[in-house]
Amino acid sequence: MEDHWNGFTVRTIAMSYRPRIISRAVKWNSCDYHIILNTDGSYKKSIGKAGAGGIVRKRNGDTIMAFANPLQFSTNNFSEARTVLDGIQ
Repeated sequence: MEDHWNGFTVRTIAMSYRPRIISRAVKWNSCDYHIILNTDGSYKKSIGKAGAGGIVRKRNGDTIMAFANPLQFSTNNFSEARTVLDGIQ
């Protein structure tokens, strides 16, 4: 018998899926560097929008600056790379 996915199987799995929500406390961990750059970029193909954002912190976690920028004509990888460039400029 050939094992394949059909509409009924996919629908049955999707209807019975219940995500498990886990919450965790997140805290700043100090490090050996003087400043830290945390970045994230994203692209949503369905609406053709992309964005880049980040935060620069001191060693103790104090914020130096934060930024967020819209991006044009992008992919997810481009958004991630552009965010790092924006952060170090």
